[in-house]
Amino acid sequence: MKRYRMFINGEFAGSHTGKTFPVFDPSTEETIAEVPDAGEADIDAAVHAARSDRDSGGLAEISAVASRRRPSTWARASGRRSGA
Repeated sequence: MKRYRMFINGEFAGSHTGKTFPVFDPSTEETIAEVPDAGEADIDAAVHAARSDRDSGGLAEISAVASRRRPSTWARASGRRSGA
């Protein structure tokens, strides 16, 4: 079974609590993976890392066109339409 970790501040990590939750295959109801059960401390760490990176100029500039395309690309990948 796959065990996933979060990617925060350039590193893979589990949740601060160490808790995970299962991911099920809906067609077989088999547990196919475990993912971190992110809590408030994990969210705070991710937001802090992202803000620090942004403020230090670490994030690459994203063009207006590219940033507008992303939601529609994600929607297509997930089978949903934008605005639906």
